Amino acid sequence: MGTTLSSVSIFTTESIDESYGIFRSFSKDWQTLLPPKEPKDFMTLQRDTRKLSKSISAPVLLFGMFDSDEILLEVYIAGKCISRINPYIKNKGVFNIPSLFGYPNSGYKRRLSNIISCSDAELLTELLEEYLGVSLLIFPEVLKENPELLRKIRSEEKYNAYQAEEKKLRGKNANVRIKLMETIPGKLFRKRFMDTSQLAPSYFLFGFDSPESQHFKGNLRAVRFNHGRLEPVEESDIPRVSFTDQTDEIFKFAESYPRVSVIMSDSSPISFRGKQLYMPQGYYPFAFNSQGQLLISNLINGIMVMDSEGKVIAKCSMKGCPMAYSDDYILTSGNTSEYAYVYVPGECLRIYRLEYGEST
Repeated sequence: MGTTLSSVSIFTTESIDESYGIFRSFSKDWQTLLPPKEPKDFMTLQRDTRKLSKSISAPVLLFGMFDSDEILLEVYIAGKCISRINPYIKNKGVFNIPSLFGYPNSGYKRRLSNIISCSDAELLTELLEEYLGVSLLIFPEVLKENPELLRKIRSEEKYNAYQAEEKKLRGKNANVRIKLMETIPGKLFRKRFMDTSQLAPSYFLFGFDSPESQHFKGNLRAVRFNHGRLEPVEESDIPRVSFTDQTDEIFKFAESYPRVSVIMSDSSPISFRGKQLYMPQGYYPFAFNSQGQLLISNLINGIMVMDSEGKVIAKCSMKGCPMAYSDDYILTSGNTSEYAYVYVPGECLRIYRLEYGEST
C-alpha cells in the first residue's frame, strides 16, 4: 500500500487558538494542524475543516493523498468549499487558488493548470507544495525526528524540471506523435437500437451524418475501420458478439480503485505478457501499436504511450473517444456516439495516425 495521509493548513501569520487543534508554523505564512493522537477519517476531517473555516478569517486548505495514487485538495472560506481539485468530481474554482494564497492576479494560473494535469499523484503533491509553499504531507516520523524537513519555500525548481520532462513527451519533441488525417461528420454505433448483441470489434454502424439522415433513422450503414479508412461492408456478414463476451479480451482488469490495474494476457506483445501494470489516473488500456507499446486513453482527449515497465514515454492530444485501432491509425468519435440515436450538429469522427522517430 502507498501513502495515505491528510493535512489541514491555514494561510495566515496569526496563531490559532488551541481549541481548534494544535497548529504549528513550518513554512512562511502558514499554520499547519499537527496530526491528532487518534487519526480521523477523511470525511470527518472534511466536516471539521468546514466548521473551522467558519471561525477563521483566512483560507483553510484541506489535502489528502490516498494509497499514493490520488489526491484531493479543497479550499474553504466561511464554511464553503470555494476551490477543489478532485479526480472523481469536476474541479471547482481552481483559478481562485493563486490569489487566495498570495499570488498576483495574473501570471500564475497557467502554471497551476500545468501542475494539476500531472498524472503522478506523488509528483503532483511535490509540485503543489512548491507552488503553495507549504508541506501537504505531515509524516509523523518526520515531525518527531526532523521537523525542519516540513519547511517549504515557494520556488519553480521542481516545476521547471517537470516541464522540461513533459516537453520530451509531447508534440514535435516526442518519439511518438499523432497527426489528424481526416474529420468525418457523423456518429458510430456498435448495434442498432434495441439490439441484444453488438458488432464484432472494428465494425460499426455509421450514420446521423446530416440533418436529413434523421428522417431515415440515421441512415445507418455498416463499415469496418481498416488501415485508416472506413470501408463499407455488408451488415449481414459481420460477426456478432454478446455484451459479456470477453473471448478476445487482451486486458484483464485486476483493480479499478484507486487506479486501474491491468494484467496483460498471452496475446499481448512478449515484453508485456503476464505483467500487471498500473494506469495513470483517469487512463485505461486501449491497444498495442506497431512498435509493441501500449496505448492508453482517458476516453476524452488524450492518448499516452507506455512501455512494458509501465513508464509513460509519450503524451498525445486528440479529440474524441478512441473507438478502434488499425495499423497505427486511431478512430475517435464524439461523446454522443453509441448512445444517442439522433442527429447532433457538429458531431464528427476523426482519424489519426501515429508517427515515430525524430520529427522532420
